[in-house]
Parts: sequence; structure tokens; C-alpha cells
Amino acid sequence: MIDIPRVSLPGPTEFFEHYVYARRPVVITDLFAGQDVAEIATIDDALDAWGQMSIRVQDEYTSAEGTTGAPEPTAMHFREYVEFARANPSTRRCCTEYDTPARVLASFRLPE
Repeated sequence: MIDIPRVSLPGPTEFFEHYVYARRPVVITDLFAGQDVAEIATIDDALDAWGQMSIRVQDEYTSAEGTTGAPEPTAMHFREYVEFARANPSTRRCCTEYDTPARVLASFRLPE
């Protein structure tokens, strides 16, 4: 197993020289400090913040192998999806790839 360092937000030069250019993974521990998203540490926190947000879900892509077509995405509230996944832990339903919802984007800003 690789040991991934945990560091406070470095400056741009240090970040690029030590991590990006060197292709070294790093966990930035305070990237979102002082922002709304920093308060979300558990699934229940996420449900409180975004439970009524609509997300797109579908069976994961390999489920379509050998069928006539990929499953169509459907909309579902985030809370409904989490409840469904908890009740059906072996489900192949997952949140599909799409633009990050505006409600999530509004909860943070990236450093310049």
C-alpha cells in the first residue's frame, strides 16, 4: 500500500512542483476550510444539505453487456437514492456521470 501524505493547502508553485509534476498523490486536508462543504463529513450531513436535490441514476455500465442497449438514466432525489442503496446494498444502480449540480457547486470555491 502506498503512503499518501496529508498536507495543509500548499501554494501553487509548491503544489505543482511537489505533487502535480512529480505525479505524487496527496490529500489536502484544509482545501475547503471555512466553506459550507467543509461541514459535510458524513452521509447524513450530505442528506441534510442535499437530500432533496435531484440526481441521475442508472444501472452501472457493465450491466448492459450482452443486452440490446445501455439502461436509460432516471432522476431521483439524493435522499431516495441513499435510502434505496442502504436497503439494497448489492444494487447496481449508481449516480451517472454528468455536470456537478448547482447546489453542490454553490457550497465551495476552488483556490486560485
